[in-house]
Amino acid sequence: MPLTQIGEVTNATLPETSPDGTLVGGHAIGVQCSVSGSSDGYSVTLAANDNANGTTTITGQATSQGSTSLSGTFVTTVTGTLYDGTDCSLTFKFENNPLPSGAAGIAPGLIWGHVSCPMAVAEGQAQGSGAATCDVESDLLFENCSQ
Repeated sequence: MPLTQIGEVTNATLPETSPDGTLVGGHAIGVQCSVSGSSDGYSVTLAANDNANGTTTITGQATSQGSTSLSGTFVTTVTGTLYDGTDCSLTFKFENNPLPSGAAGIAPGLIWGHVSCPMAVAEGQAQGSGAATCDVESDLLFENCSQ
């Protein structure tokens, strides 16, 4: 079950892109992003706020082969829970499938892929002696980002 859904998926291989301020479901979404660098290494800062269904923020370093050094914060308005993940990984897949032929996974101003945060901590939910952890997964496409 999705914790948050920002934008729409038109079919199993192509997401519908929605620029900052677009009305989705009767409310404006907020999108800010920066993907700068080259194939040797990119600095990534992504933020999306649906203003009704939650927020997603992802930051860190990535290469054209992916990454294991991203952090993610995910907030669902369904429960108000904030999930904070470190050591998140990036792969270039969408809806568990390879990206369409010719699609770039990452380039200056663009990132399209899947972020996995297998040990995201659910803030405020204790389980035993430690915080509750969840596997938070996110398919994403950010384009026309600052570089």
